[in-house]
Amino acid sequence: MTGRILHKVVDASHVLKPVGDVRVTQGPILNQFLQHLNEIDILKSVIVDLSDTECLDSTASRLPR
Repeated sequence: MTGRILHKVVDASHVLKPVGDVRVTQGPILNQFLQHLNEIDILKSVIVDLSDTECLDSTASRLPR
């Protein structure tokens, strides 16, 4: 199963939900998305919901500073 990463805002928190098999190739896309969020909104809280994640390869993932 190919993975995907869902996003929604709940109150003042950004919720990321990886679903299925999230591979290393999606890491740079996630990084760009988080950088974009940081530019348009102060990231006060990020929640990662792993309840539907089968595999999360975070080799190339980096969180913005």
